[in-house]
Amino acid sequence: MRSKSKSKNKNRSKLAVFAYALCIIVMGMFFLLQSNGSQAVKDQSLPQTAISSTEKVNSNPSAINSIFTSIPKEPVYTYDIVDKSPNPEINIGDSTTLVLKVRNTGNQTWSSSGDNPIYLGTSRTADRETVFYKDGDRGWFSGNRIMMDKKTVKPGDMVNFTFQVTAPQTSGIYREFFTPIVEKIKWLDDKNISWDITVVDPKKPDEKLKVTVDGKPEKYIKIKLSEQNLYAYENNEVKYKFQASTGRPGMETPTGDYAIQNKFPVQYSPEYELYMDNWMAITPSGSMGIHSLPYWIYKDGSHVYEDADHLGTPISHGCIRVSLANSKLLYDWAEVGMPVIVEN
Repeated sequence: MRSKSKSKNKNRSKLAVFAYALCIIVMGMFFLLQSNGSQAVKDQSLPQTAISSTEKVNSNPSAINSIFTSIPKEPVYTYDIVDKSPNPEINIGDSTTLVLKVRNTGNQTWSSSGDNPIYLGTSRTADRETVFYKDGDRGWFSGNRIMMDKKTVKPGDMVNFTFQVTAPQTSGIYREFFTPIVEKIKWLDDKNISWDITVVDPKKPDEKLKVTVDGKPEKYIKIKLSEQNLYAYENNEVKYKFQASTGRPGMETPTGDYAIQNKFPVQYSPEYELYMDNWMAITPSGSMGIHSLPYWIYKDGSHVYEDADHLGTPISHGCIRVSLANSKLLYDWAEVGMPVIVEN
């Protein structure tokens, strides 16, 4: 009798546990359904644009474009050269007209007025006052700014810079460089926009004219003694900058204006019993020149060069020394007659 009673009690306990678990499950499902129902009611109450924005974007390409166009763009100011008038030849005091056509390849509309107008600016040197400017001439805003022919230029459109140049009273071949500028923002890329304007003196028909850039030679070399550096200039820009070694105390390299007199691949100095590669004399006597680090040739044919650590220190006998590799670059680039300036 006792065993039967215990068995019944166990069965009742199992049923109670089962019923309790079933109740928990039912209640959980009830609350879940309630939650989904309330969310559905909320979704139905939302505006049409909120519940179907994805569908609208996918079905309407203009919506995609409006999203991307609403994102602020980084300003891009770029251009391509479309056309340029040829190099002119005019007599001193006469005038002619030059034209540059460019395309706006950036993402900003150009304006000829306002806080940030687009101009064609004088360059190399930037903002220089050109000798070809005359007050009242067509196209000029000032002595270093040329105006566009249009008020605005949208991305992809083209525009001309049309301007008159009046020749100075000195003959020569003037290489005039220009670069577009967004005033107060930036200079655009320098794309070597230039004209070689030949100014002729009718009274000197056989005169040989030289190219100058902002009043300086087309190519020249400058040595700065205080820096112990050599600069090679072309079109008023530094093409090469080399560390050098000039004259030691008591044998200083004299300051002054010189010119390359001659060039020899190898030169020998019997006074100092040494060789110099890529020799370029800058005095008529050949007593001073530009060359590589000197070296000695031993009986076995070996070459022993002076220590490159000497570059940057005035230690020569008066010449201007540069490294072997740099002396070759300079030798190949320079020409006989090229100006050489030595300054402190």
